[in-house]
Amino acid sequence: MFTLDMTDSKNNRIQLYTSVTHRTFNEYLEYPEFEENYDFSPIRHGIKLVASLDMILDETKEQDIEEKLKAEYYLDDESNELVIAKISITEFPAEWKENMEDSWFMWLDTLDGDHCVIGSRADEIEEQDLYDDPFSFGSLFYIERIDVHPKFRGQHTGINLIQYTFKHLIRNANGMVFLIAKPMQSTLSKKKETFKSQARLAKYYEKCGFKRVSKKKADCILMETNLQDLVEYN
Repeated sequence: MFTLDMTDSKNNRIQLYTSVTHRTFNEYLEYPEFEENYDFSPIRHGIKLVASLDMILDETKEQDIEEKLKAEYYLDDESNELVIAKISITEFPAEWKENMEDSWFMWLDTLDGDHCVIGSRADEIEEQDLYDDPFSFGSLFYIERIDVHPKFRGQHTGINLIQYTFKHLIRNANGMVFLIAKPMQSTLSKKKETFKSQARLAKYYEKCGFKRVSKKKADCILMETNLQDLVEYN
Protein backbone atom coordinates (compact mmCIF):
# COMPACT_ATOMS: atom_id res chain seq x y z
CA MET A 1 0.00 0.00 0.00
CA PHE A 2 1.29 3.44 -0.94
CA THR A 3 0.39 6.63 0.90
CA LEU A 4 1.13 10.34 0.63
CA ASP A 5 2.00 12.32 3.72
CA MET A 6 1.21 15.85 2.56
CA THR A 7 -0.56 17.06 5.69
CA ASP A 8 0.53 18.28 9.11
CA SER A 9 -1.04 15.29 10.82
CA LYS A 10 0.62 11.88 10.46
CA ASN A 11 -2.78 10.31 10.99
CA ASN A 12 -4.17 12.00 7.91
CA ARG A 13 -2.19 10.32 5.13
CA ILE A 14 -3.67 10.01 1.66
CA GLN A 15 -4.02 6.42 0.46
CA LEU A 16 -3.08 5.83 -3.17
CA TYR A 17 -5.16 3.57 -5.43
CA THR A 18 -2.65 2.36 -7.98
CA SER A 19 -2.75 0.85 -11.44
CA VAL A 20 -0.17 -0.33 -13.97
CA THR A 21 0.05 0.97 -17.54
CA HIS A 22 1.89 -0.76 -20.39
CA ARG A 23 2.81 0.82 -23.70
CA THR A 24 4.58 -1.03 -26.49
CA PHE A 25 6.25 0.48 -29.55
CA ASN A 26 8.00 -0.78 -32.66
CA GLU A 27 8.50 1.17 -35.86
CA TYR A 28 7.53 -1.75 -38.13
CA LEU A 29 3.90 -1.84 -39.16
CA GLU A 30 4.27 -5.32 -40.64
CA TYR A 31 6.58 -8.23 -40.00
CA PRO A 32 10.06 -6.84 -40.79
CA GLU A 33 11.95 -7.97 -43.85
CA PHE A 34 15.58 -8.33 -42.79
CA GLU A 35 18.33 -7.60 -45.26
CA GLU A 36 22.09 -7.30 -44.89
CA ASN A 37 21.87 -4.20 -42.73
CA TYR A 38 20.95 -4.00 -39.05
CA ASP A 39 19.40 -0.55 -38.94
CA PHE A 40 16.18 -1.45 -37.16
CA SER A 41 14.90 -1.13 -33.63
CA PRO A 42 13.71 -3.64 -31.04
CA ILE A 43 10.27 -3.74 -29.49
CA ARG A 44 10.17 -1.19 -26.68
CA HIS A 45 8.04 -1.60 -23.56
CA GLY A 46 7.20 1.18 -21.11
CA ILE A 47 5.57 0.17 -17.84
CA LYS A 48 4.41 2.59 -15.16
CA LEU A 49 2.96 2.19 -11.68
CA VAL A 50 0.68 5.19 -11.25
CA ALA A 51 -2.06 6.75 -9.14
CA SER A 52 -4.85 8.95 -10.49
CA LEU A 53 -4.36 12.62 -9.63
CA ASP A 54 -8.13 13.17 -9.67
CA MET A 55 -8.61 10.51 -7.01
CA ILE A 56 -5.88 12.06 -4.88
CA LEU A 57 -7.53 15.46 -5.07
CA ASP A 58 -10.87 13.90 -4.11
CA GLU A 59 -9.27 12.38 -1.00
CA THR A 60 -8.14 15.67 0.51
CA LYS A 61 -9.52 19.15 1.08
CA GLU A 62 -6.11 20.66 1.68
CA GLN A 63 -5.40 23.86 -0.22
CA ASP A 64 -2.73 23.99 -2.90
CA ILE A 65 -2.33 20.21 -2.72
CA GLU A 66 -1.51 19.94 -6.43
CA GLU A 67 1.33 22.44 -6.13
CA LYS A 68 2.68 20.55 -3.11
CA LEU A 69 2.55 17.32 -5.08
CA LYS A 70 4.45 18.86 -7.99
CA ALA A 71 7.17 19.97 -5.58
CA GLU A 72 7.63 16.55 -3.97
CA TYR A 73 6.52 14.00 -6.53
CA TYR A 74 6.41 13.35 -10.28
CA LEU A 75 3.16 14.25 -12.03
CA ASP A 76 2.52 13.21 -15.63
CA ASP A 77 0.54 16.13 -17.03
CA GLU A 78 -0.44 14.22 -20.17
CA SER A 79 -2.13 11.35 -18.33
CA ASN A 80 -2.97 13.32 -15.16
CA GLU A 81 -1.28 10.71 -12.97
CA LEU A 82 1.28 10.57 -10.19
CA VAL A 83 4.08 8.21 -11.24
CA ILE A 84 5.36 5.92 -8.48
CA ALA A 85 7.72 3.81 -10.59
CA LYS A 86 8.50 2.98 -14.20
CA ILE A 87 10.44 0.40 -16.19
CA SER A 88 11.91 0.59 -19.70
CA ILE A 89 12.49 -2.71 -21.53
CA THR A 90 13.82 -3.56 -24.99
CA GLU A 91 12.71 -6.86 -26.52
CA PHE A 92 14.48 -8.79 -29.28
CA PRO A 93 12.42 -11.75 -30.62
CA ALA A 94 14.51 -14.83 -31.42
CA GLU A 95 12.45 -15.42 -34.56
CA TRP A 96 13.58 -12.05 -35.92
CA LYS A 97 17.24 -12.92 -35.25
CA GLU A 98 16.83 -16.24 -37.07
CA ASN A 99 15.50 -14.41 -40.11
CA MET A 100 18.55 -12.14 -39.98
CA GLU A 101 20.83 -15.22 -39.91
CA ASP A 102 23.25 -13.49 -37.57
CA SER A 103 24.27 -13.36 -33.92
CA TRP A 104 22.71 -11.57 -30.95
CA PHE A 105 25.88 -9.50 -30.72
CA MET A 106 25.60 -8.21 -34.29
CA TRP A 107 22.01 -7.12 -33.70
CA LEU A 108 22.36 -5.51 -30.28
CA ASP A 109 25.75 -3.95 -31.04
CA THR A 110 23.96 -1.43 -33.29
CA LEU A 111 22.29 0.21 -30.27
CA ASP A 112 24.80 1.01 -27.53
CA GLY A 113 27.53 -0.45 -25.32
CA ASP A 114 25.20 -1.94 -22.74
CA HIS A 115 23.17 -3.75 -25.40
CA CYS A 116 26.45 -4.95 -26.91
CA VAL A 117 27.39 -6.62 -23.61
CA ILE A 118 23.95 -8.24 -23.41
CA GLY A 119 24.21 -9.53 -26.99
CA SER A 120 27.61 -11.06 -26.35
CA ARG A 121 26.30 -12.87 -23.27
CA ALA A 122 23.24 -14.14 -25.17
CA ASP A 123 25.53 -15.70 -27.78
CA GLU A 124 27.46 -17.43 -24.97
CA ILE A 125 24.22 -18.87 -23.60
CA GLU A 126 23.37 -20.35 -27.01
CA GLU A 127 26.88 -21.61 -27.74
CA GLN A 128 27.30 -23.24 -24.31
CA ASP A 129 23.72 -24.59 -24.28
CA LEU A 130 22.80 -22.91 -21.00
CA TYR A 131 19.31 -22.63 -19.47
CA ASP A 132 17.86 -25.41 -21.67
CA ASP A 133 17.42 -23.48 -24.93
CA PRO A 134 15.68 -20.39 -23.48
CA PHE A 135 15.42 -18.54 -26.81
CA SER A 136 13.35 -21.22 -28.55
CA PHE A 137 10.13 -19.44 -29.54
CA GLY A 138 11.06 -16.69 -27.09
CA SER A 139 12.77 -13.33 -26.82
CA LEU A 140 15.75 -11.59 -25.29
CA PHE A 141 14.65 -8.87 -22.86
CA TYR A 142 16.90 -6.12 -21.52
CA ILE A 143 15.57 -4.04 -18.63
CA GLU A 144 17.26 -0.74 -19.44
CA ARG A 145 15.98 1.24 -16.48
CA ILE A 146 14.09 0.58 -13.27
CA ASP A 147 13.09 3.90 -11.74
CA VAL A 148 11.30 4.14 -8.40
CA HIS A 149 10.59 7.54 -6.90
CA PRO A 150 12.75 7.90 -3.75
CA LYS A 151 9.69 8.39 -1.52
CA PHE A 152 8.29 5.00 -2.56
CA ARG A 153 11.38 2.88 -2.08
CA GLY A 154 11.91 0.28 0.61
CA GLN A 155 8.84 -1.80 -0.29
CA HIS A 156 10.40 -3.94 -3.05
CA THR A 157 8.47 -1.75 -5.50
CA GLY A 158 10.94 -2.22 -8.34
CA ILE A 159 11.26 -6.00 -8.22
CA ASN A 160 7.53 -6.44 -7.62
CA LEU A 161 6.84 -4.39 -10.74
CA ILE A 162 9.35 -6.47 -12.73
CA GLN A 163 7.63 -9.72 -11.75
CA TYR A 164 4.17 -8.29 -12.42
CA THR A 165 5.28 -7.10 -15.86
CA PHE A 166 6.52 -10.48 -17.06
CA LYS A 167 3.76 -12.47 -15.41
CA HIS A 168 0.74 -10.39 -16.45
CA LEU A 169 1.74 -7.97 -19.23
CA ILE A 170 4.39 -9.35 -21.57
CA ARG A 171 3.63 -13.02 -20.79
CA ASN A 172 6.11 -14.71 -23.16
CA ALA A 173 6.43 -18.46 -22.75
CA ASN A 174 10.20 -18.47 -23.14
CA GLY A 175 13.18 -16.14 -23.09
CA MET A 176 16.02 -14.57 -21.11
CA VAL A 177 15.85 -11.36 -19.10
CA PHE A 178 18.93 -9.22 -18.49
CA LEU A 179 19.71 -6.09 -16.53
CA ILE A 180 22.84 -4.21 -15.52
CA ALA A 181 23.07 -3.33 -11.84
CA LYS A 182 24.39 0.20 -11.85
CA PRO A 183 23.06 3.16 -9.85
CA MET A 184 21.28 5.82 -11.93
CA GLN A 185 19.83 9.18 -10.98
CA SER A 186 16.05 8.95 -10.83
CA THR A 187 14.16 10.75 -13.60
CA LEU A 188 11.16 10.98 -11.26
CA SER A 189 12.89 13.22 -8.71
CA LYS A 190 14.84 16.46 -8.99
CA LYS A 191 16.84 15.77 -5.84
CA LYS A 192 20.39 14.53 -6.30
CA GLU A 193 21.00 11.12 -4.77
CA THR A 194 23.98 9.58 -3.03
CA PHE A 195 24.44 6.21 -4.70
CA LYS A 196 25.34 3.04 -2.87
CA SER A 197 27.53 0.25 -4.19
CA GLN A 198 26.74 -1.80 -7.27
CA ALA A 199 27.08 -4.96 -5.17
CA ARG A 200 24.27 -3.85 -2.88
CA LEU A 201 22.07 -3.09 -5.87
CA ALA A 202 22.85 -6.52 -7.31
CA LYS A 203 21.73 -8.16 -4.06
CA TYR A 204 18.44 -6.29 -4.40
CA TYR A 205 17.78 -7.85 -7.83
CA GLU A 206 18.80 -11.28 -6.56
CA LYS A 207 15.62 -11.13 -4.44
CA CYS A 208 13.53 -11.83 -7.54
CA GLY A 209 15.81 -14.45 -9.09
CA PHE A 210 18.50 -12.57 -11.04
CA LYS A 211 22.00 -14.04 -10.97
CA ARG A 212 25.32 -12.31 -11.52
CA VAL A 213 27.03 -13.33 -14.73
CA SER A 214 30.50 -12.67 -13.28
CA LYS A 215 31.74 -12.48 -9.69
CA LYS A 216 34.53 -10.07 -10.63
CA LYS A 217 34.42 -6.53 -9.28
CA ALA A 218 33.19 -4.02 -11.84
CA ASP A 219 31.62 -0.58 -12.16
CA CYS A 220 28.42 -2.31 -13.22
CA ILE A 221 27.23 -5.89 -12.77
CA LEU A 222 25.55 -7.87 -15.54
CA MET A 223 22.65 -10.00 -14.26
CA GLU A 224 20.38 -12.51 -15.93
CA THR A 225 17.53 -14.93 -15.36
CA ASN A 226 15.47 -17.38 -17.34
CA LEU A 227 12.04 -15.89 -17.98
CA GLN A 228 10.19 -18.80 -16.37
CA ASP A 229 12.40 -18.65 -13.28
CA LEU A 230 11.64 -14.94 -12.93
CA VAL A 231 7.89 -15.44 -13.15
CA GLU A 232 7.87 -18.36 -10.72
CA TYR A 233 10.42 -16.99 -8.23
CA ASN A 234 9.11 -16.50 -4.68
